[in-house]
Amino acid sequence: MPVPIRTDSFKWNITNGWRYRDLRDDPGRNNAHMARACGISMHANSGITFDLQAVTESMPGVRVSTFAAKVGVPLTYSPDISEIDIWILVDGQARFSVQDVRYPRQEAVEVELLPTDRFLTLMVTDSQTQSNATRQSSMDWCFWENPILTMTFMQNPMNSSFVSPAAR
Repeated sequence: MPVPIRTDSFKWNITNGWRYRDLRDDPGRNNAHMARACGISMHANSGITFDLQAVTESMPGVRVSTFAAKVGVPLTYSPDISEIDIWILVDGQARFSVQDVRYPRQEAVEVELLPTDRFLTLMVTDSQTQSNATRQSSMDWCFWENPILTMTFMQNPMNSSFVSPAAR
């Protein structure tokens, strides 16, 4: 059965085409799938902030309604060598966090964004527990696979002549 096409929203990939081949959720996954995975790679103790208002202003008549991605530690030569904490902040407040992430653990993340939300920050830190004596912080990498902003058409966009396909 075909999936119904939604006319009230669309997906916007927030990567620039960079591809990573080593984020896996099972050992049988082939390189063809991994080659299609776009994403954002970050070392621990770094972050990136998106100005949601600027995104919305660049596309009149829509608003950012969700952020979604699959996030985890990319393949390392030893599963116990890296350990990170992953954070998603909205206007400086944690909307998602998970601690002590090691390969092959991955999290499917979807964070709802309200019309009043201004800044979305993706952040990775060294694990605060440091439970493994052999851990090397130089290997503390995180990969946000296929990060997507869902854009929703506004019902009555102010100061916009844009009309959503559903309203035509």
